Amino acid sequence: MIFSWQMAEELAAAHMRELGFTDARRTPAGADRGIDVIANDAAAQVKFLSQPVGGPDIQRLRGAAHGHRNAFFYSSSGYSRQAVALADEVGVALFEYTAANNVYAMNYLAEVAGAAPQTPPEPTRQITEAELAAEALEGDIRLLRLRLMAWRWTASRGKGKHWSNMAVDPDPSDLRLPHELDRLPLDEALNLTLTSRARTLRLTRLLSTLSQDVYKIGLRTRLEVSDAELEEFWDNNSDLADRGFTVVSLDELRSRFTEISNETVELVERLLGSSSRPRDMWSVAVNEARYILREHNGYEAFKPAQILFDSVDR
Repeated sequence: MIFSWQMAEELAAAHMRELGFTDARRTPAGADRGIDVIANDAAAQVKFLSQPVGGPDIQRLRGAAHGHRNAFFYSSSGYSRQAVALADEVGVALFEYTAANNVYAMNYLAEVAGAAPQTPPEPTRQITEAELAAEALEGDIRLLRLRLMAWRWTASRGKGKHWSNMAVDPDPSDLRLPHELDRLPLDEALNLTLTSRARTLRLTRLLSTLSQDVYKIGLRTRLEVSDAELEEFWDNNSDLADRGFTVVSLDELRSRFTEISNETVELVERLLGSSSRPRDMWSVAVNEARYILREHNGYEAFKPAQILFDSVDR
C-alpha cells in the first residue's frame, strides 16, 4: 500500500525497472531538480497529491529531463485534459498509480513503454488475391450482420423492455415501432414490424452460412489444396457421410451477398418509408448499433456507429 511520497517514488522506480530500465532509482533528497526517479536513459517525476496534475507540471518535467530520451510522469490523482494534450505533444508518458500498487498507462506513449518487446515476425507466405477478396467479403458480411442486428433490435423495442432474445417473440401490444409507422394503418404497421423482425433473423442466418463458405475458401487456399487433391480425398473416404468441404466460387458467394444486401436495403427503405419521421427511426437504429459496438465482441473495426448506416439506411 502507498502511504507516502517516498513509497510512491519506490513504486515508480520498481515499475521503470519492469519496463527495462534496470538501473532506475530514486534521486537523493534535495538534489532532484524536478526529477524523482532516474535511470541511464529515462527520468520520472512522481506526484502524491489529491488534485490532478496540470500542464505546467508536464512542462517542468520535460525541461528537467531534457538530457534523457524517455520522460515518465507518475500521478496518484490523474491528469487534466491540458496535461494529457501537452504530454502527447512534448513526449511524456503518463502513468497513474493506486494505493494498492497498481500502475496504469494514461496515454499512448505510456502504453508503448509498457508493451512487451516485439519479436521479429516469422516469415510468412504471400497472401493470394483470392484470400484478400475473401477477407474483403467477410468484412462486408460482418458489417451487414451488424446492420441487420441493429434493425432487428429497432423492430423489437418495447415500451417497457427490450426483446433481444431471438427465441421469444415480442408482445405485439408492447412494441413501439408500429406506432411510429404512422403512414400505415395500425394493423398493417404491426404486421410489418413482426415480419421485418422475422426477415432480419432469416437474413442473418443466411449471412452465417455465407460466412462459413467464405471461410472455406480461405482455409483451402492456405492449405494449398487443388481440386484434384480434394476429389481424391473424397474418393478415398467414401464412408464419410458429408462431403462438407465443397468450395463455392467467390463470384457465387459475392452474388449471394448482393442478394442479401439488396433485400436488407428494401426492408429498411420499407420501414423508413412508412414513417413520417424517418430520421428519428434512423437515429434509433444508430443508437442500437452504438450499443452493439460497445457491448458485443467482433465489431471493433466498425466505428463510429453513424458511418455504418450512411450508405444503406438513410
